Amino acid sequence: MTRLNHACALLILTATFASAGPLYKIVKDDGSVVYTDQPGPNAEEVILSSSTANTAQGMATPPPPPIESRRFNQLPPQQYQVRIVSPQPEATIRNTQGMLTIEAQSELGNDAIYELWFDGSAVSSNSSGVFQLQGINRGAHQFLVKLLDNTGKTLASSSEQTLYYHKPSVLINRN
Repeated sequence: MTRLNHACALLILTATFASAGPLYKIVKDDGSVVYTDQPGPNAEEVILSSSTANTAQGMATPPPPPIESRRFNQLPPQQYQVRIVSPQPEATIRNTQGMLTIEAQSELGNDAIYELWFDGSAVSSNSSGVFQLQGINRGAHQFLVKLLDNTGKTLASSSEQTLYYHKPSVLINRN
């Protein structure tokens, strides 16, 4: 294996030295020019400079345009608002079936996605802002509505509100 490596290295070195030999220019009787590494009659040795290299000059580029002091992407983001229309804060809801309607509005109208968070969990989303809930247990409940864009990013959020849901007891005789 080492002999093969030595042979390859020797071959590369001899090829390098062979290519560095003299170059001759011969002008024939018909005026054509031939370059060769074999000296012949009327051959002139051509001396090549060792620094022969092809280099390209860079093109002059104009300076970049001045940066505008105010760009569109540097404008402050649009501030959206969402508000809960009903029920009112701290409202007491009396319903025997456990049903509840929550309504929210924003300046985007139906072009937005409204997401209802009820007791700390996202329970529903739609584009109308009207939520019908069923199976609500009696007691205090916290809720808020978030306004989302089409990627699910929160644009605005209402303040968290509390409502009190009251169901009359079935044990109470109203007669």
